[in-house]
Amino acid sequence: MAIQFADFIGIDVSQYNGTIQWIDVASDPQKIKFAYMKATEGTTLQDPSFKYNRKGANSVGIRNGAYHFYSLVTPPEQQAENFLKVVQQLGTSDLAPMLDIEKIPAQNQITPEKLVADLHTWIDIVERSLGCKPIIYSYRNYWETVLKSPTSFTEYPLWIANYGKVDSPTSNNPAPSPFPGWETYAIWQYTSKGAVKGITDGRGKPLNVDLNKYNLSSGFLELNTPFVPVTDNSIMEGSVNTDKLNIRSGAGKEFNLIAMPLPQNQEVTILGEENGWYKVRTEIEGWVSKTYIDIKP
Repeated sequence: MAIQFADFIGIDVSQYNGTIQWIDVASDPQKIKFAYMKATEGTTLQDPSFKYNRKGANSVGIRNGAYHFYSLVTPPEQQAENFLKVVQQLGTSDLAPMLDIEKIPAQNQITPEKLVADLHTWIDIVERSLGCKPIIYSYRNYWETVLKSPTSFTEYPLWIANYGKVDSPTSNNPAPSPFPGWETYAIWQYTSKGAVKGITDGRGKPLNVDLNKYNLSSGFLELNTPFVPVTDNSIMEGSVNTDKLNIRSGAGKEFNLIAMPLPQNQEVTILGEENGWYKVRTEIEGWVSKTYIDIKP
């Protein structure tokens, strides 16, 4: 099957990408049309940025999905339970869940046959619960040397991680071929060192982010399906729960005060979060301590 890359790209993110300003992401000239965000890892880890990122992407009309980073040392049933507890159910604009398979086992930790069987268990549970086939993410060397090139997953969409000599898909960085057994793949992650508007350290310095090309011929994203309309671009709403709340130019007490304190019960729009501080908008934008903001349901 021919590979036909779209004229837009996607990102995949986690808490390590900082507090993402999704309004800025949506205005990036690279045209970010889809996003995946880490939800869980293993049986207990739940990414603290997941709900914020999911709501933020939805608020600006970027289709998005959740992913699970697979652990080799815990039961697949419990890992699936952890993932489903966080994701709960898919909305009309959500993409299929993704299973991230890249953890290298220690010597004699698990056999390829056992790992393949466990991965099928996770996939089967999630597919039955959410009603759609997960997409599988991995890289060729892992697939061939750790898993021994199984062909029992080929009914599921494939997402290939393959980084070339440059950080963009050009003639010097040719598209990879599918793994054995697949005719094609849906997504190609071509760099882990991309730069996107709205993904910074909070002081304007860009943070590295994974960038992905989408293969139109796979039909995976189904971008022609209607997106649920969003009435405004706010991410979260809150109100001040103290008498006078200082507004600062950055996320910390070392930053300057930039306006008169906010009064109790003042409503604010929350644009971001960093190190125990919220970036808020009233008549102006600034940073306030999370302690003194109550989130509206």
